[in-house]
Amino acid sequence: MKSISLILSLVISILFISSCGSTKVNLASNAIVKNGDDNILKIEGNWIKDKGKKFDLSVSMTNIAKKEILVKRADMICKKGDHLGYYDRIHNEHTNIQSNSPQYLVFEPGEKKKFHFTCYLDLKYNDKDFYFIVKKVFKNNSKDIDTPAKGSLLTQDVEMHIKLN
Repeated sequence: MKSISLILSLVISILFISSCGSTKVNLASNAIVKNGDDNILKIEGNWIKDKGKKFDLSVSMTNIAKKEILVKRADMICKKGDHLGYYDRIHNEHTNIQSNSPQYLVFEPGEKKKFHFTCYLDLKYNDKDFYFIVKKVFKNNSKDIDTPAKGSLLTQDVEMHIKLN
């Protein structure tokens, strides 16, 4: 009897732990950023993990333009429902991108970068709508990653919407 009880407890624990994992993002969550007829940037949601007052999000961004582009770190925004969040650092496959890092992320033509970060919220919200927003994308005419050249703005207010069931 004890062994049946132990096995049942083990099965329930495994089911509980597996339900706490990250949620795969629906492919409809991907966004192609355009400037007129030209494709600029592809944003893909990889996974998301809702933690109440915060959520972890993994996204990949690929430069699909024929030129080098820049994305300002401060222009990458997260929100849940209508509630804006904030993050203190972005992690990519190689390093932590912190406040002392260059303010712009550089993407060579064809380059793909995968990022994950924790989005902090002021309260726990029950919304199942998550957003990753890139405020501005610039072409890098001047090769100066501290300041984009005037007239180099390619697009703005790109929003990737992720809805969990």
